[in-house]
Amino acid sequence: MPRATVRFDSAFYDFGTVREGAMVKHTFHFQNTGDQPYVIQDVKTSCGCTVPIWPKDTIPPGASGEINVEFNTNGKMGLQLKVIRVIGNSDPPQAMLQMSGEVRPGRKRKNKGH
Repeated sequence: MPRATVRFDSAFYDFGTVREGAMVKHTFHFQNTGDQPYVIQDVKTSCGCTVPIWPKDTIPPGASGEINVEFNTNGKMGLQLKVIRVIGNSDPPQAMLQMSGEVRPGRKRKNKGH
């Protein structure tokens, strides 16, 4: 069975250092470099704090697409590595994307008394 061929511009995103509570957003860009249409069947993440949004339509040969990922750092501390698995009709059938960085404590808010 023929399969699509997909190339990501970059499979890794280093978000550096952020404060706990920040929303880290990144877009992974890809191109169907094969001669068959590409269909993303599913995108799985390593935790519920990481939410992917991907195209539901078929990506024709030569066309490009993107996967938007949001990582909610609320309750997360220290070094973080989030893995995003893209499953489709490509060869190989899975692409592994990663987001990595450090989450530091958020700023403490002072209670103002009246």
